[in-house]
Amino acid sequence: MKLLTYLLQQTARWASVFPQDRSLQRAIALAFGILCGVGRRTLTRAIAFHGNTQKDWSADYKVFSRCPWEPRALFHPILERAIQEQRLQRIVVSTDDTRVWRTGKHVPQTQWHRDPLGPPFQVNLRWGHRFLQCSLSLPLYLQDQTSSSRSVPIRFEMAPVVKKPGAHASDQQLEHYRQLKKQKNLSVQFVALTQEVRQHLNQTGHQAKRLVQVADGSFANRTVFAQDWEAQNVTLIVRCRKDIVLCRRAPGKGRRFYGSTKFTPEQVRRRDSRARWQKAWIFHGGSYRSALQGHHSGLLARSPQTGRAPLGGGAGGLSHQQEGRKYYRQPAYLLTTDLTTPALELLQAYFDRWGIEVNHRDEKTFWAWAKPKSGIRTR
Repeated sequence: MKLLTYLLQQTARWASVFPQDRSLQRAIALAFGILCGVGRRTLTRAIAFHGNTQKDWSADYKVFSRCPWEPRALFHPILERAIQEQRLQRIVVSTDDTRVWRTGKHVPQTQWHRDPLGPPFQVNLRWGHRFLQCSLSLPLYLQDQTSSSRSVPIRFEMAPVVKKPGAHASDQQLEHYRQLKKQKNLSVQFVALTQEVRQHLNQTGHQAKRLVQVADGSFANRTVFAQDWEAQNVTLIVRCRKDIVLCRRAPGKGRRFYGSTKFTPEQVRRRDSRARWQKAWIFHGGSYRSALQGHHSGLLARSPQTGRAPLGGGAGGLSHQQEGRKYYRQPAYLLTTDLTTPALELLQAYFDRWGIEVNHRDEKTFWAWAKPKSGIRTR
């Protein structure tokens, strides 16, 4: 099948998204213009790709300003097709935030954000948007044992920071800002996005399939772990710091909840003998590689950021080949709310999370959102 034919078949599934067929056809035309146009991926370039620069542009702009359609619904056919073709029994998704830099100071919901590519000794700020992206992991290595995992974006939500009032703000304005900061922070939006994806899967007949949500350390906090994920058929896998304070449930029937013995993941790893570590085979980088894994269940976090959710903890790291090539040698510590799934499956799901970083890079490089400078596109 030719690529053009395949793309037309997939975009035709948007028929249920748009209220009229003419809006559907115009949206498909603009999508192909953004995909195939040269230069920055703007609406003007998409119109110019079809040779309509000398025609009235109002109908193209009204697709985004007047036509009632939900951006999330554009991803629904992609998610459903991927589940059917790959025959996924567990739906593994990865969620992370990313920044898209802008130059216009009057673009709605743009703010100053920390530049993640800045040096560690100097905090640099850049002007742009913040988005929360969710990608579906496709374990292609289960089919041929050679293909790496691929991640397909299924959600792309704007997640702006609540604007802080000025120096002359009243006490009421400051109190309102504190309340909005608690209600609209990134962790709250992460929980809402996960629950929305779970609800959509339930409505499309996948209520029996387990949703595995993988995230980085910025989501290891009380807001995220306070949810009853087990009742929602959701598994949460989050990387944590090596010095986070953990403990076990206090014995007996007293009022004490936390045990008196406290420890960190780094202390557990150094204390355990090599006999307690298991050798596992993780698919990463085009082939199966050996990794050491350890697992502990029934853990509780004593820090005020994580709450009282029962957790399972584990650590793992890739070993090196005999030829001398080295991979990541530092151990990674993971927290999960799933105490029944084998640790190997959870560890493999976290290794597949790398696909969302590839999505971020592709969107900022090939889609040319960043403004070119001196012939080189910035990240």
